[in-house]
Amino acid sequence: MLSGIIRLAHKNHCKIFLTLNIVVLDSEIPAVIRLLNKLVNTKIDGVILQDLGLFSIIKEHFPTLDVHASTQINTHNDGQILFLKQLQASRVNLSRELNISEIKHLAQFGHQHDVLMEVFVHGSYCIGFSGLCYISSVKNGNSGNRGRCSQPCREQYQTTAAGKDFPLNLKDNSAFSNMAELADAGVYSLKVEGRIKKSR
Repeated sequence: MLSGIIRLAHKNHCKIFLTLNIVVLDSEIPAVIRLLNKLVNTKIDGVILQDLGLFSIIKEHFPTLDVHASTQINTHNDGQILFLKQLQASRVNLSRELNISEIKHLAQFGHQHDVLMEVFVHGSYCIGFSGLCYISSVKNGNSGNRGRCSQPCREQYQTTAAGKDFPLNLKDNSAFSNMAELADAGVYSLKVEGRIKKSR
């Protein structure tokens, strides 16, 4: 079935990427390698990664796969882009917390070093920084870095003195009105969050 989907996507000039944007446990590495061995033969285009160890494994054992750096890496400076380039990342999904001038700087820096930039234009914001929030782990034992964030930031809490009973719930990202600015900034691709999340 997957091979058929990939053929259909390629026929319509679309690419298929496997999202592996979690921190992988040592005990899971053999299973991940078996999965990648299967997928590399399906003509999948690439992978989206968070775990720096997986970058190294793919660089050494699966060099034909295009590698994109997930927003979970929390990329927000020049040094990170250079480091990810060394790990063969062709595209970096920037941290969601950046403003337009920071995005523009990093996109220009990326172009100078042959690394493309991608940004989210729709979806939820984390009260912590992308990939660095541990509230769900501490509160519910569900790690956002293992793909299991239970979104405690969207829960109702005791009303604060300021009268807010959802004090950790940030307004969702909606950058559709900023498309021209993002294009002018040199952003290569735009990403829309595909998960269904409650507003609160």
